[in-house]
Amino acid sequence: MTSESRRNPSTREAGRKEMEKLILTPKELEIVVGNGSAEGAADLFTYGAEEAAARTLGSLYIVGWRQADTNTMGYMVSLIAALARREYYANVEEDPKEAFARTLRKINEVVEEFFKSEGTQLAVGVFAIAGGQIMVSKLDKFKILLAREEQVIDILNNVALFSKEHLQKRQFSSIISGSIQPGDRLLAYYPAKNIVARERVLKNWLLTESGPTLAAHLAELSTDHQKFSASFVHIDMVQTPLAVPATPPPSIPQIEPAPAPVVPEAPDILAPQLAWAPRQAAPAERASANHPPAETEQEVPNLIPTEFSLGKRHNAWRDRFGFLRVVRLDSRGKAAMLAVIATVIVGSSLIAKSIWFTSAEDRHLNEVMSAAQRDIDVARTSVDPAIARALLAQTIAMLQGTEGSSGNRDARKMTNEAIALMDELDGAHAASLTVFAQLDPDTDRVLLATYASASDSYWALTTDREEALSVVKLEDGLVARRVSITDVQPDLLLGWRSGILALDFQTRTILRIDSEAADPYIATIEEPIVDAAVFGDNLYLLTTTSIVRVLDLTTSRPVTRPWLEEGVTLPSGASRLVIDGSIHVFSPGTVTTFYRGELENTVNTAVDPSGAWRFSITGPGTLAAAVTERMRIYLFSLEDGSLAGTLKIESEQPLFGIEAGPVGSFLIVTQDNRVWLAE
Repeated sequence: MTSESRRNPSTREAGRKEMEKLILTPKELEIVVGNGSAEGAADLFTYGAEEAAARTLGSLYIVGWRQADTNTMGYMVSLIAALARREYYANVEEDPKEAFARTLRKINEVVEEFFKSEGTQLAVGVFAIAGGQIMVSKLDKFKILLAREEQVIDILNNVALFSKEHLQKRQFSSIISGSIQPGDRLLAYYPAKNIVARERVLKNWLLTESGPTLAAHLAELSTDHQKFSASFVHIDMVQTPLAVPATPPPSIPQIEPAPAPVVPEAPDILAPQLAWAPRQAAPAERASANHPPAETEQEVPNLIPTEFSLGKRHNAWRDRFGFLRVVRLDSRGKAAMLAVIATVIVGSSLIAKSIWFTSAEDRHLNEVMSAAQRDIDVARTSVDPAIARALLAQTIAMLQGTEGSSGNRDARKMTNEAIALMDELDGAHAASLTVFAQLDPDTDRVLLATYASASDSYWALTTDREEALSVVKLEDGLVARRVSITDVQPDLLLGWRSGILALDFQTRTILRIDSEAADPYIATIEEPIVDAAVFGDNLYLLTTTSIVRVLDLTTSRPVTRPWLEEGVTLPSGASRLVIDGSIHVFSPGTVTTFYRGELENTVNTAVDPSGAWRFSITGPGTLAAAVTERMRIYLFSLEDGSLAGTLKIESEQPLFGIEAGPVGSFLIVTQDNRVWLAE
């Protein structure tokens, strides 16, 4: 065997190794045990790249926990998961850490309003694994353990191996990142009380057991302890082969020996000199020529333009389009070809202009439109109306609030598309609008307006150029009575007897306006007021923790008393109330009814909260909820929360507020200082 043949096997083996590459891959397992827990409900979401080009972004995981299994809480976790998936895989060429940070910023923008509600019980952990890197962020409580080299590491609290990067002062405010290795095991979960109590056992299992075996142990634990319930994401980091196309060895060009130089024969000086282009002999003459037939004619040398110009000046356009001289086309064909070339040049110029000479405003609008189109596509295919409605509302607000959108035809078309899709989802029809009053903005800029049913009168809170506040009574669209007020900033107007009440929520001040003066009363409560309503001669105040009743408002010494019975609590995030004999309290996703201080009923609403809601009773068993940002009034049943209909406010002016008007109507204030009646 020659030395060359001995080298061949190893060469072939090396070729096989080059065709295979080992990559670090997460092998996940979702573990859910138990039949539910009083501590709350968990949601798990696992996503991977659907396109091969996006595989560098790796896998994305969301672990959510909510206090109560309500439509709103479930909707929020699903919304966060959908947004995270869409944004993280939006740009396949982006660095995973940059994509993760951009995803968190997008989530913060979308769900910011939701987290303004006090008492919101929601915890979410978001993490991504890309190659040998892990990135983690969380809202409230979340835990992720790493088993490595006979020890268990708490990733969120280990500063030696994992770094913390500040993101922004919002819900998902920072990113924990670090490296992971083959053989690592990860376990992500919400640290509920029943899990924390068994965390030592859990860590031992994570060190010694595989994913399926750990799931079996947890299932057995759930069987032995009926109240044990938990959800986990278990991940094994393994190396998997990735086929790589074999690269053929570079070919070695064969070097041929150079031909021997041809030495021209010396010219015969006695022979006649021939011109450089000799006359062609006739056929008969060529046949009888004395030259041998195999001899080739002397080759005419090529004349290079740069060396032989014949006195012609260089022309750049002639060089570029000179090929047309040798193209066998008639004049019309050449004209058509020139038209195609001109089109390509003009198109390239326009493309270059759009890339390099587009203004920052246009670029921002294009980015907004791209994001809006993705939201519309998700909303159109979503099976959850709450998610679709929230995405469409976000899209409409984003498009209408972007500078330059009103003058862009594509932006207007996209806005109309989103509005039409929301109309279809809500079953909306346009409300009938009538202008009730239009005041002079120099003297009376309208801030609030309300209808007092007891006196069948209309009132407004206004301010002038010097920011002096007044409460005015409106008759026939004009100011019929004015009462100047100082030292308070009313948040709500309520009809009361023949006058009105103006409430300052923060200072707990109640102004009783029945004549030409404002008589103040400070409620004897510690919490700030959230909302209020009048029923009979009594005023009911909703605070962050209770409902209180204010009696004897007509006297100089009103009395403030608790209205809820002892032990009865408000739902988390209570923000509005309306009274029809019973008191109905709105909290995110639910309406809770109380009667004589006792809990009577709770129903889930068909519409999730967004912005400032205002409620009124429109008929027996029907509640109206107005959303100024969406320019809509939703009507739904108090019995089951089902959506009964939607009124759409078709106004080109933004809405300042919506309040209940006479039965079956609403009082609307628009930015152009008009007060409308909508029916």
